[in-house]
Amino acid sequence: MKLTVQLFGSAAELANRTRLVVEVCDKTVTCTRLRTVIVQYCPQIENLMPSARLAINCSYVAEDTLVSDQDEIALIQAVGGG
Repeated sequence: MKLTVQLFGSAAELANRTRLVVEVCDKTVTCTRLRTVIVQYCPQIENLMPSARLAINCSYVAEDTLVSDQDEIALIQAVGGG
C-alpha cells in the first residue's frame, strides 16, 4: 500500500520536501507502524518524531488508529510559543 504523508514545519524543512510517499507491505497499518516507516524513508526527521502528531483526514488521531491509502495523512510538528 502506498501512503502519502504531508509534512509541515521542521519536518518539511529537514526532509527538504512537503510530501513523502511511503510504501508499506502490511495489510493493515497503524499510526505507530506508519511512524516507523516514515523514519525509514526519511531518517533525518527521526529526532522530531517523539513530539510530532499524526492527523488523519484533518483530525489528530491515536497511535492505534488504522490508516488506509484513501486517507489524507499529515505529520505535524509540535509548535512552542508563549
